[in-house]
Amino acid sequence: MFLRTTSSAFALIAFAFPALADVTPAEVWQNWVDYYKANGYTVTEGAREEAGETLSLKDVAVSFAAPDDQGAVSFTLPEVTLTGTGDGKVRTTFAETSPFKVEFKDAEGDLIAMNGSVVMKDAEIVSSGSAADMTHDTTASELSGALTTIVVPDEGEKPFPLTVALTNVKSMQHMVDGDLIKVDANLSADKMTFDGTFEDNSGDMPGKIAFTGSIDAIKGSGQAAIPKGGDIADDINAGLKAGLAMGGTMSAGAGQFNFDYAGKDEAGTDQTAKGSGKFDGFDLTANMSANGLSYQGGSDASSFEMTASDLPFPFSYSVANTTFDLQMPVMKSDTPVPFKFAYSLGGLTIADGVWDLFDGAKVLPRDPASVDIDVTGLAKVTMDLFDPANMKAMEEAADAQTDTADAAVTDAPANADAAPAETDAAATDTAAADTDAAAAAGEADMAAGDATAEEAAPEMSQPFEPTEITINKFALDAVGAKVDVSGALTVPEGGTLDAPVGKLNARLEGVNGLIDKAVQMGFVPEDQVAGIRMMLAMFTKAAPEGGDALVGEYEFKEGGQVFANGQQVK
Repeated sequence: MFLRTTSSAFALIAFAFPALADVTPAEVWQNWVDYYKANGYTVTEGAREEAGETLSLKDVAVSFAAPDDQGAVSFTLPEVTLTGTGDGKVRTTFAETSPFKVEFKDAEGDLIAMNGSVVMKDAEIVSSGSAADMTHDTTASELSGALTTIVVPDEGEKPFPLTVALTNVKSMQHMVDGDLIKVDANLSADKMTFDGTFEDNSGDMPGKIAFTGSIDAIKGSGQAAIPKGGDIADDINAGLKAGLAMGGTMSAGAGQFNFDYAGKDEAGTDQTAKGSGKFDGFDLTANMSANGLSYQGGSDASSFEMTASDLPFPFSYSVANTTFDLQMPVMKSDTPVPFKFAYSLGGLTIADGVWDLFDGAKVLPRDPASVDIDVTGLAKVTMDLFDPANMKAMEEAADAQTDTADAAVTDAPANADAAPAETDAAATDTAAADTDAAAAAGEADMAAGDATAEEAAPEMSQPFEPTEITINKFALDAVGAKVDVSGALTVPEGGTLDAPVGKLNARLEGVNGLIDKAVQMGFVPEDQVAGIRMMLAMFTKAAPEGGDALVGEYEFKEGGQVFANGQQVK
């Protein structure tokens, strides 16, 4: 919903290439209307007037309704003026302020409404090309979106001042009409700033939080192919089959933020918290088409620190860098298709105050920690992931299983009351027998309830059936120990991932030293160390170079057999 709100607010701020042919104000306006309609929006005009080379529109309403009444976005352009420049181009200007409204349902299904406005200072668009191949070049000294109020059920309307602004904005958008509307665009801004305040004095824990921040050197680009004649908002799966494809990149320079909170806890005690964070930059890439969905990104050095009245010490952490890469199929396929998940976090450090909670003597090394995961593979896809019917069925199955689990806990019979002690031995034996019978009956009832629960909860369909998994890297480096695992597993024809076939290799460094430190700190009792080292000996062996390094080779064979360093362990 947020992405749609943002694109709705700024989508009219577009971009340009050299003119290909003359365009008229009416053609430029229709170009935008077609684009919005192709994305599932409704566009209506309050008034329209054409005079010579000028088209004037008033009270233009643009709205979007999410499927299943989950929410809506609407904004109104009080005035839009398109004027021919005399050289085959069209200049468009807007009323500086345009109101908008966003509605969405919360986790309980209640409708939340947020009201605000978009402000476009010194904004103009110059359009050129032809009706079927048009480019738009936009400039604005500032573009901002400001929330003013929020409407919550049973609480009414309350202030919610939040402003996000871009300065010195330049953007381009190129749209080509056809069976698919093809769009490529880019945008840049010198800086993004944001600030807001939220106060809630209802309930048992009233409080107020204020925050500010900024991000330098915003840049973005995107491409899209949008089918015409359908509603991709209601059925994105149909859109993908019809050729829908979209992707984009975003990058930014240094950024920072601060927040300040003051309120009370449930006992009425004053509570305060202050914090700040900063980062050196980040980049994001996203793509979606019938070929799959992908997200990649990374960030440079970042840090965060906070003090709070209920924390005995300042909390802080820093990270040198992070990356992630997720690639997954979205369309049904009986032939295995590739997937990928990768994540890395380097140079993680946390405040000494956190360490001191469990290691005041500084036994453990406090060197920066890191984790590196890279997993690829092949999987069959049992359904179209974005098919509305499949999405609804999976949601209902998940809800049903949750409800059934809750009901099983609620309906579980209490333990039978213990028989009162009696002096007569026969009476005592009788009471004991009655208690055993009651307990047996209770167990039978619980078993019956479990069976009923299993029957009542529909089985949730699994959209993916992995056939191959390759662990290119799983590495962890923390508290003086290192773990590195790699290998590949396959699923035999007709089998499951519970009994794969393949081989994994592992290398562990510093584990024995970590065990010694855990004993020194009292985390591991001395009498349990021998058992832990025996388990290590079962699954690892000394590395060829010696030292505190261990290696292991684990082979998984058909039939569920597992071998560790040549010895069968299962």
